[in-house]
Amino acid sequence: MIEFKKPNRFVEKVFIHCSDSDITSHDDWKVIDGWHKERGWEGIGYHYFITKKGELQIGRPLEKIPSAQYGYNTGSIAICVSGSKDFTEKSFVTLRQLCDEIDVEYDKLTFHGHCEVDKNKTCPVFDYKSVLGLNDKGYLKPSNSKELKPTPQENRVVEKHSVEVNKWYNNKLKIKMTNKLLQDNEGNLSSKRVAGYIVLATYLTLSVSGFYFMADIPVNKLSLLNGMGIMMLGLLGVGVIEKFAKKK
Repeated sequence: MIEFKKPNRFVEKVFIHCSDSDITSHDDWKVIDGWHKERGWEGIGYHYFITKKGELQIGRPLEKIPSAQYGYNTGSIAICVSGSKDFTEKSFVTLRQLCDEIDVEYDKLTFHGHCEVDKNKTCPVFDYKSVLGLNDKGYLKPSNSKELKPTPQENRVVEKHSVEVNKWYNNKLKIKMTNKLLQDNEGNLSSKRVAGYIVLATYLTLSVSGFYFMADIPVNKLSLLNGMGIMMLGLLGVGVIEKFAKKK
């Protein structure tokens, strides 16, 4: 019996992955954990790992954001199924049971393959849509999921606001989330890089304004020249940050 405990963070999507290996010794979450630590991560990026025997292994704590699908980690749960070309029915059974349990805890939750957010990948390779019985929008079909449990009114209000906040976050900060300059090595938005960007922009603005003031440039030309100067120095600053970021 699989038991799923809903984490205390916003979740709207579940991503399915594969380990991309059929080697017997790789059929364990500890191996994946080692691979991800070699990348400089804090540990395995998936929340669950399913072996070829159908054993469900626990990876990264659910309370933590995964490191599994670059740029789309926030608001997600990541599941990895062992295999590259050879997958087992036992692992598929466990995957369906786990996804059913997760789906029960949410009003609106969609399921996706890693390939849906990274066109350069075929992960999870197998036909996950058929295995899970997904419709064209990524929802589990009623026949594949349990009857939804009634949610208390106060929880509905909280979840509604969470959805609205998340939609705003995705729309307004989408550029930042997809901008590699502002992401850490796990693909998550880095507050330090954002702060650095703000400090740099402020410094450039004050520097250009101070230069024009000291040069005693007429007021009627100040705005235009200031804007052009900030634009040019801003582009220079972006280049410096990008070069710095590539070294990280």
